[in-house]
Amino acid sequence: GRREARGPEASAVAVRLNKLISQTQSLEEVLRLVEVHGDGFNFVNAATAMHRLGQQAKQGRRERSLSRTKVRRLLHQSRQYEQLQERVGALLPQMSPRELSNVLWAYGALGLAPEEGLMQELERQVVASIGRFSPLDLANTAHAFAELGRAVAPATTEALKAQSLEVLQSYRPESLAILLRAFACLGLRRDDWTMQ
Repeated sequence: GRREARGPEASAVAVRLNKLISQTQSLEEVLRLVEVHGDGFNFVNAATAMHRLGQQAKQGRRERSLSRTKVRRLLHQSRQYEQLQERVGALLPQMSPRELSNVLWAYGALGLAPEEGLMQELERQVVASIGRFSPLDLANTAHAFAELGRAVAPATTEALKAQSLEVLQSYRPESLAILLRAFACLGLRRDDWTMQ
């Protein structure tokens, strides 16, 4: 069997894996890395792999070489994608707001909602760590939920809304525009999220 790296060795392996993941140029390349190294992914690697899948899918749509249907078909038939989903689910409790935001963004970019249990756990993790979300993480997370086009638990929406108001003065214009559009897509009226 393969010996599992620990301590500084594990950290060095994770950094090398993240570099490899970040350099991938296609969905297939990301999935090949998952196949070979996925069992050794740490939480950052798993989030980066998801984010990279989302980036590759968006780039493919811009270049007109990948439709959402083609992406869905490829990923639904991929045991590596299933393996990555299992790894993400196992590592969610370790993820920072940035990793959570990146994973959710990836689902939105891919046009694929996670399985119900994983979605509920993602929402729980967002709510539990909402006080540590930056304005950019909040905007990207709200945008991802809106892109998924499915109902979000009221507790999640409330947490996003409350934290967004808490850090309102820190938003850059682009992030605020993303957040406001996402809130509108999520069905929040202006009166629902403005200060009384």
